[in-house]
Amino acid sequence: MSCNACLWHSLLVVLTLLSRTMSQEPTPSPFQAEVSLTRGEVRLFSGEGDVELTCSVPGDASPLWKFQWFKGDQMLAEGATYVIDKAHVRDGGLYTCQGSRYTETRQLPLEARPSHPFHLHVDGGWAILRAPTEYRLLGESMILTCRVRGNPFLVEVIFYKDGVEFWKQSNSELLLTNVTLDDRGSYWCRATWESRLMYHSAISQPVPVDVKEILEDPQLESEFSVVFHGDNVVLHCNTQLNTREDGLKIMYYYYKDGERLGPATSSSSYVIQHVVVQDSGLYQCQATTRKLNLEKWSNTVKLDVIPPLK
Repeated sequence: MSCNACLWHSLLVVLTLLSRTMSQEPTPSPFQAEVSLTRGEVRLFSGEGDVELTCSVPGDASPLWKFQWFKGDQMLAEGATYVIDKAHVRDGGLYTCQGSRYTETRQLPLEARPSHPFHLHVDGGWAILRAPTEYRLLGESMILTCRVRGNPFLVEVIFYKDGVEFWKQSNSELLLTNVTLDDRGSYWCRATWESRLMYHSAISQPVPVDVKEILEDPQLESEFSVVFHGDNVVLHCNTQLNTREDGLKIMYYYYKDGERLGPATSSSSYVIQHVVVQDSGLYQCQATTRKLNLEKWSNTVKLDVIPPLK
C-alpha cells in the first residue's frame, strides 16, 4: 500500500473512531410516566369545573411508584393524582409528572422518564372549540363543537381551518366524516348569539387537529455510515402502526442494492455480523401489514466498509 493510501486509511480510521465517541449517549430509562385526564376537559372555561390528572407508568403497574407533579419547572405536589378545583386562567399550562420506586435488586430508586407535557387550556373568554385531543386515522370521523360560555341560543356558527372559513351553520356541532391527511391543521370557530335583544359574537382560540396514516413511512437508520471490516452493523427500520384494532403487527423486509435479504421478519432491526467490503452498498427496508394489505418503503441508507489494512 502506498504512503498516500496509508494516510487516507489512517484518516478514515480516526474519523470513524471520533464519530463513534461523539455519538455515545447514556442508556435511557425503559419506562416513561404518562399523564391522563380522568375528570374534566382539556379545554374549559375559567370557573367552569374541576380537573383531575392521573400519573401512571405504562408497562409497570407496580403500586410502589411514587409520583411528583410539575407545572413547567415548578414542583406542585406528590401523589398519583393532581386535582384543580374551579380552574382559573392561571391554571392553564403544561403539566408533567415523574415516577420513581425502589426495587429489591437496586440500592438507588428506579426512575421513569418524565411524561410528555399535558397541555391544559383554561379560557377566560366566551368561546371554545372542542376538538379531538387524540389523532384521527385516515377514514375516521371527528366532531367539532363550538362551545359558548353559559350555553346561549346560537344564531350562527362559522368554522375555520388554517385561517379560511369552510363551514357555516346555526348549531354548535359539526361532524366531519372520512377524514384525510388534508384535514390536519388548526381549527377555530366564531359564534354569534342573541341576548336581551342584542347580538354578541366571540371567536375561539385555535386548536390543532392531527390525522395520521395507519402505517407510517418507515425510516431506515444506521448508527454509523462508515464501519471497519469485521464490525457488526445494526440497521433499524423505524415506523409506527396507528390502529384501534388489536392483533395487527408489522412485518419487515430488508434489501441491499435492490435485492431482498432473506424472508420477512417481525424484527425492526437487521444485524450484519462481521461485515466485509462486499457488504458496502445501499440498504432499504419495507414495512408491511398483511391483514390490511399495506406496505411502505423506507429511505435509502449507504454503508461503506473500510477494508483491512494490509
